[in-house]
Amino acid sequence: MLCGGLGTRIKNFSKGSPKILIPIFKKPFFYYLLKKFKKNGIKNIYLLTQYKSKQIENYVKNIKDFNFFIYKDGKKKLGTGGSLKKNLKNFPNYFFLTYGDSYLDIKYSTLRRKNLETDKSIISIYRNHKKFKNNILLKNKKILEYSKNKNFNYIDYGLFLFKKKHLEKFYIKNQRFDLGKYISFLIKKNNLSYVISKKKFNECGSLEGIKKIQKLIK
Repeated sequence: MLCGGLGTRIKNFSKGSPKILIPIFKKPFFYYLLKKFKKNGIKNIYLLTQYKSKQIENYVKNIKDFNFFIYKDGKKKLGTGGSLKKNLKNFPNYFFLTYGDSYLDIKYSTLRRKNLETDKSIISIYRNHKKFKNNILLKNKKILEYSKNKNFNYIDYGLFLFKKKHLEKFYIKNQRFDLGKYISFLIKKNNLSYVISKKKFNECGSLEGIKKIQKLIK
């Protein structure tokens, strides 16, 4: 899980806490994510942190249902891709990856089944409304391009199943980079398959997103 963001859009709401710990009905947002992880059979959780990492450590240290592994980026900002690259050696041969501010309505078994069919890494995607930025171009049942600067027909849903062997082949000089560079690399090498979610994702990175999550949880 990538959870090193500053949460600048919700700083008045978060009151100095990382997004993963913002309060939702007097419980940290992470509490509700853990319920989803448990439901999907997830036991080992790797947290890639930076901002207020100590708060996250203090929260998970007394939780017994999971095995937590916390990796800090340190003072230097690495970005989502840089953080993943730095800690890749610590992960198993394949692993799920998600964002710390995402509240997803998808069964992990969907990606597990796809994993049995293909040797490629897997991205979950969603057919979003055209008025929003869609960063995935899907055509003829194949992902052709990823870009945050264009508006395609699908959007990254927020859950991946990565094969470590694919990511290890990617080399970049700069330590700081976005996860999107990994995605573009996998597309170029024809190492990225996909599953489509029919249910919209939600996120707690904005006040509007928090209100929607509160409504769902309630």
